[in-house]
Amino acid sequence: MLPAALSTGSAVGIGYGLCGVRSPAPPAIALLGAARDAGGGTRRPSCPTPFRQPALRCPACPGAHPAAGITDLSSDVARDISAALNGLLADVFATYLKTKDFHWRMTGPHFPDYHLLLDEHGDQIYAMTDPVAERVRKIGGTTLRSIGQIARTQRIADNDAEYVEPQDMPAELRDDNLRLTSAMREVHNTCDGYHDLATASLLEVWIDETERRTWFLYEGYAGRGVRTGARDLLPPCRIPMPAGLA
Repeated sequence: MLPAALSTGSAVGIGYGLCGVRSPAPPAIALLGAARDAGGGTRRPSCPTPFRQPALRCPACPGAHPAAGITDLSSDVARDISAALNGLLADVFATYLKTKDFHWRMTGPHFPDYHLLLDEHGDQIYAMTDPVAERVRKIGGTTLRSIGQIARTQRIADNDAEYVEPQDMPAELRDDNLRLTSAMREVHNTCDGYHDLATASLLEVWIDETERRTWFLYEGYAGRGVRTGARDLLPPCRIPMPAGLA
């Protein structure tokens, strides 16, 4: 049975969202609040109550507030990192779909090698999507909801051409992976500024994987060109280097 204070809806059963608006706290959370009160728990600077309240739909403002019980990041920090991660997530989905498209449409004498390579790359890229989205949720953010939202958010260009020259496919994917690396470095910088070590550590692994894909796309095709005497090697990279890295 719940304590009388909780069953009667006293102040212990009332919490504050990060906006400062009072909203009902679930009984279990309210019970934790009562225990914290009894033990002299400290109040979180951004929340006037000593207990940690999960994300609730605030009655006075739209949207759910980042949960005090999920992360110690402030609502502003969680918002900025979530926005950066959602932009990255849209780029990852766009790169994945183009990689699979070129995997399906690859032709020519080196079809088996590139068909298998792009299949491997596609699996690696797709494996990023769930951790990126879950990281957004772990800090109380909202993830992408639809293909339409991905299309509005992505910065990696689609390729809807009816036909793409086989030698242009690795060149385009190389450029896209370079863009993806630059995007991840930007998100990493944002996380560093907010001391979000968990997100930054994930990004470091993905940056290394993306650089490896870029390396394979460049060296694999260029190496074949050298061995066969072909002159149509991969064209020069079209991606400008970020400031400070040139």
